[in-house]
Amino acid sequence: MAGYPYVVPPISIPDSLFEEAEYDTDLEEADQNDHQSSSPDSGTGRKSYRKLCEKVQLIPQTAIVNNLSGSSMIIRNRSLGVKDVQVLITALKKNTRIECLDLEGNRLEGEGAARISKMLLENKFITHLSLANTSLGKVSSDVPASASISDVMKHNNGITCLNLSGNDFTEVDAKFIASGIEATEHITDLDLSHNNFHEEGAQYIGRALAENRSIEKMNLSWNHIRRRGAVSICRALHRNKVLTHLDLSWNGFGYEGALMLGQVLKRNRYLKELNISNNRITWQGALFIANGLKINESLETLKIGLNPLTTTGCLDLLEGISSECCVLKTLDMTGVPVLAEFELMAKAVQKSRDFTYVHGGVVSHHDKLGERIGKRMEPMQKVINYIKRMDIRPLELFRGFDKAAIFEMGNEAFKNRLKRADMGLHQHELDEVIELLENADKGKREGYVNFPQLTHGVKNQIDKERQEKIVARRKAKKLKQYHHKIITTTEPSLQDVKSATLNPGTVEAHRGNVAGQIQAVTVSSLGRTPRKTQFGSPTRTLHNSRNARPFVTSPYGNSDHLLNVMNSSKLISHRTLPKLLVYPDVTLAQSVEYPSPQPASMSVISMSMPLGSGLAPPVSKNRRKKRHLHVP
Repeated sequence: MAGYPYVVPPISIPDSLFEEAEYDTDLEEADQNDHQSSSPDSGTGRKSYRKLCEKVQLIPQTAIVNNLSGSSMIIRNRSLGVKDVQVLITALKKNTRIECLDLEGNRLEGEGAARISKMLLENKFITHLSLANTSLGKVSSDVPASASISDVMKHNNGITCLNLSGNDFTEVDAKFIASGIEATEHITDLDLSHNNFHEEGAQYIGRALAENRSIEKMNLSWNHIRRRGAVSICRALHRNKVLTHLDLSWNGFGYEGALMLGQVLKRNRYLKELNISNNRITWQGALFIANGLKINESLETLKIGLNPLTTTGCLDLLEGISSECCVLKTLDMTGVPVLAEFELMAKAVQKSRDFTYVHGGVVSHHDKLGERIGKRMEPMQKVINYIKRMDIRPLELFRGFDKAAIFEMGNEAFKNRLKRADMGLHQHELDEVIELLENADKGKREGYVNFPQLTHGVKNQIDKERQEKIVARRKAKKLKQYHHKIITTTEPSLQDVKSATLNPGTVEAHRGNVAGQIQAVTVSSLGRTPRKTQFGSPTRTLHNSRNARPFVTSPYGNSDHLLNVMNSSKLISHRTLPKLLVYPDVTLAQSVEYPSPQPASMSVISMSMPLGSGLAPPVSKNRRKKRHLHVP
């Protein structure tokens, strides 16, 4: 045996092994549900799947084969190709067992979505569908994926839970999805997070949500929703009577969204959980929401963390929550510092009902932003209040001080008399009164106070208070008009969307039409931009930047001329730029500055809304007109 090589005898493998693991040659671990492979093939589509794989020369995947006989199929991040999807959906057409289909992370795009949509119109047994992160927003076919998904939402009566997050849907796709939301009567849980609906797309979603009567839980986080889009989403809650859980976190609701949300909370009696974390809501927005919470009788959980509420906004919220009508049980203000006073008020609320709260820690001082400091009463106003309280005239007051009846007395003697009268004046305020009276009538003897000076001082203070009240009333009226304009903002119509299917080759034309309609609605309803904000004049300068990407979608027209202007070596004011675009023959030296409206895309980010928003307060029309002299 030493001189001969050792020969391994042949091993005989039974045929039953080949039958059990036929085409099972992929490099993945066997699923834990291998016991399901012995179940009968009726109603599973396993035979069809294997035959089709053999026909198109694909290797059957173990996870798919095993899950076809179960109640759920989870196939995530497997890079399924067009052939894989085609074979899978053919098997699912005959499957009557799978209720949950999860295809997250597969690059399906428009073609894959169209095939899955066609399958779902026949399969009525799937109730949970996840198409998250499947690149459905990418235009790769004649029919957009959003149109196919809209067909499923309209005509499939089995799906109750739909996940479409992370698909880069745009405001154009939002129109199709909104059409599906408006028509569906069976979907109760819809996830549209991590898309790009922006302000325009959110208006369509809000319009459709107002008409929906089935969705109970909705996620719209991470969608760049702000301004009119935020107002539309909140307005939908006025009419929607089934939505109980709404996630709007990581958007840009800001001043407008918080204002509308406060109005909604006063009327809505169905919403139970609301997440508005990280939405640029300031102390002003917190006050709006607090006013809504005072009379809300349904909301139980509010998540409002990571917002610049300031300590003042936190106290306002807790004051609204402490109302007898409010039933809020959980308040999440993660990352927002509070005062010790907030802790004391929260403990008092906990004694009356079940209440838990989370905040970003306790600080010792108020935030400067949003701090409410009471108006300081002028010293002369205290003198006037004393005169009113004693029901006397200034003449009688001075006569009571002037025992010699000469209607004139020294400054020190007058201050002593004021101090004895118990008007609440401190020493520095007494000095201010004397200085004010001396300035009222400078023609009198220095160092003395007389009756005419007192009369002029009282009159000047009354005129000053009257003027301040007039200014305050004007500001309140403008703010009321501004709020009314926000609440009554027009929305795009969905009447023209009767079907989400398009003819081949018309996708680009349709996208252009929708984009044009959106721009028309947005630009036509813009408010006038104020000439001056709290930061000063809004005039800006466009610097020369040859490497930067130019803004070529200007509403002023000629984009080629705009490129030339942007590449010029001179500085261009935003007031001269529109004239250069409208009149290409005008040079930079000949152009003159003149007022022009801001484009819709320009906005000022401000911590003290509403001046930082795109919806500008209305400009007063009662301005004095210039008089022109006619010279003969």
